[in-house]
Order: sequence, then C-alpha cells, then structure tokens
Amino acid sequence: MDTSGLPTAARLKANSLGRVTGSLAAGLVALVLLAGGCATGPVELGRPLPTDRLAQLKPGVSTMSEVLATLGEPQGRGKGLLPSAPPIDLLFYESDTMEGTKMRMKMLIVFMNRSTGVFDGYMWFNSGLMLSPGN
Repeated sequence: MDTSGLPTAARLKANSLGRVTGSLAAGLVALVLLAGGCATGPVELGRPLPTDRLAQLKPGVSTMSEVLATLGEPQGRGKGLLPSAPPIDLLFYESDTMEGTKMRMKMLIVFMNRSTGVFDGYMWFNSGLMLSPGN
C-alpha cells in the first residue's frame, strides 16, 4: 500500500528519478576512484611538519606562545598523564602523502608541562604503508 499521497504517474516519475540520481552518484564515485588510482602525482594532506624549527625551542624555557609562534597552530591538542611524570599538554602536527597505493604519514607530538606552561620536548615519527597488495 502506497502512503506517499502521490498519483501513480508522479510516484513512478519520482521512483525513476531516484534511480537515475543514484546511478549517477554511483558512476561519479566510481570515476573518482578510478581516476585517483591512476593519478601519478602525490596527494598531500595536512601541512609539512615544522621539524626544521624544533632546534629553536629550549626544553624547560620556551613558553606555549613561543612554541606556537615557532611551529604554528597544531592540527590537534590533548592531555597526557603518566604515573612518573608531571601532567602534560600535547600538541599534534600531522602530514600525510598518498601516491597510488602508497601512503606515508608523518606526525610530530610536542609536550608542554601543564604545571609550568613550558616546552618539555617532542617526539616525531613517520611510517609508510601499502594500501593494497602488489606494486
């Protein structure tokens, strides 16, 4: 039983329009995925890590405003609590590069002492990963 309230011809037209729209959307998604898989240039997400500027920061001395002026605004923030360390604030910087089926992630984590408000140190790493077997 139809509860749309539309006459039969209008209901059929609405159904066929929905099917056409769905088919177009599926075709567009497939086209984008095929084009992305065939792309030769890398796709970069985020912004390059400011690791070359880390030497300007002094552990136990540099303030939060100095860290932000040197490294820029982070993409994320968090808090950390370890049993043998003072409470810390975390600043996250990330950059990802994808080329074909390969992806490389780089991340910088900056540690700020929450009690004193000064820079405690940092950790950065990168990783590579294949998105599909082969290549």
